[in-house]
Amino acid sequence: MQDNAKLRDALMGLGQRRRVARELVNTFQILQFCDAICDDNPIYRDAAAGARAGHAGQVAPPGMLQAWTMAPLRPGTTERPLLSEARDIFRDHGYEGVVATNYDLQHERYFAVGDRVTETASIESISEFKETPIGAGFFLTSRHDFCGIDGGRAATLKGRVFHFRRRTSSDGVAAKPQARPVERAAEPQAQDVRTLPSLSVDITTTMIIAGVTACGNFEPVHIDSAYARSQGLQDIITDILSTSGLVSRFVTDWAGPKTLLNRIALALKAPTYPGDQLTLEGNASGNAVNIRGRNPRGDHVAAQIEMRPLSA
Repeated sequence: MQDNAKLRDALMGLGQRRRVARELVNTFQILQFCDAICDDNPIYRDAAAGARAGHAGQVAPPGMLQAWTMAPLRPGTTERPLLSEARDIFRDHGYEGVVATNYDLQHERYFAVGDRVTETASIESISEFKETPIGAGFFLTSRHDFCGIDGGRAATLKGRVFHFRRRTSSDGVAAKPQARPVERAAEPQAQDVRTLPSLSVDITTTMIIAGVTACGNFEPVHIDSAYARSQGLQDIITDILSTSGLVSRFVTDWAGPKTLLNRIALALKAPTYPGDQLTLEGNASGNAVNIRGRNPRGDHVAAQIEMRPLSA
C-alpha cells in the first residue's frame, strides 16, 4: 500500500502540461486517415465543401483530435506529453501494460487545415487498485483541452486508460478490462427512433497501421504483432482513434456533411484484430445516436454521438 501511495503522489505531482503541435493541421494526414477508414465525407477532403458546410475550409475528422499533439516517434525531439510521463511512472512501479477503455470528446468546432493546435492536459483522477480479467492495476482519467490558431477552446477530451500488470487467461489470450458504460440519453419513445443503415468494415493489417500512422499513434500493440502477442493479444489491434473515426463515419454517412458531431463518447470492449469484420448498428432519436459495434468476439464498442446541424 505504501508503494501505491508513492505511485499516486508521483502521478498527481505531474501537474498540468501545455503542448504545442509540431505541425499544422494538414491535408496529408487528414487524407491518409480518411483513406484508412474509407471516409469520403467531402468536408475532410475539400476546402470548398468544408466552407459550404459552415466550417473554416477543409477540416480534420473529430476522431483525429489527439493526432496533432501525439508523442513524437523519436524520443527527445520535443517535450514529452503528460500521458507519456505518466506511463513511465507506472512502468517504474511494475505496471507495464496499458489499454484505453473510454474516450469522451466534445467539440465546439473542428480543426481546419492551417490550425496550430495547443493541448493543455492534466490528470483528473486515479482509481483504487483494481483486479480485472486482463490484470491488476489502476484506471487513470485525464482531461485535455484543445485550442486552435485563434486561441479559443475548440474541443475537450476526457480519456480513461488502464495501467496494469498482465494476467493471461487459460488459453493465453488477454481479456479486456471493464470499460465504464457510456452515459446515454433518456430512452426515446418508439415512434421517435430512426434506425441507421448498418455499416460493416473488413479490418486489415494495412488499415490498422495506416490509421495509427496518420495519427502518430505508435503504441506497439497497434503496429508490432510480436509485441502484441507478448501482451496476451492474438495480433495487433485497432486503436481508439480509428474506432472513433469509424463510429463518426457511420453517423455522417447517414446524417450528411452539414452535421457537427459535438460529442463522441466511446467505451471499448473486445479487441478487434486484422481479419475481423466490424459491424456498426445504431438508432437515432433527436440529436443523439446510440451505437453498437460488434466483431466475432462480441461487442467491440458502445458509443453515443450527439450532433447538431451546421449552416454556412
